[in-house]
Amino acid sequence: MRRNIPFLLLLVLLAGSGYTMGVSYRESKAVTPVGLYDQCTGSMTSAPNNIVLSCADGNTGFAKLKWYAWGDYTAYATGLYVQNLCKPTCTAGKWAEIPVTLYAWAPKNGVYSQVGVHQR
Repeated sequence: MRRNIPFLLLLVLLAGSGYTMGVSYRESKAVTPVGLYDQCTGSMTSAPNNIVLSCADGNTGFAKLKWYAWGDYTAYATGLYVQNLCKPTCTAGKWAEIPVTLYAWAPKNGVYSQVGVHQR
């Protein structure tokens, strides 16, 4: 359980803030919600399968996302929060996977402006 404390703390912080580091609001010309803005790639994504949170090394993010109600006011996905434990090293590290539900809501100018996460 001691190993899971950093992951649980991160999930609580992300869920409480309603915002993830790799996804944010960016203005688009579309009227209906069509995407999320990915700060790592600088591009729009539509119902992404993966979202990277740590752009520099890719050691933290969301994977195997399956989206539901994409294009509605609220979309949600089930998937995994993944983080490289970097033990014994980041190159040879093992990955922690925590089942989560990711929510996107409050579309503005074709982009979901809020994102939250809950551990399943």
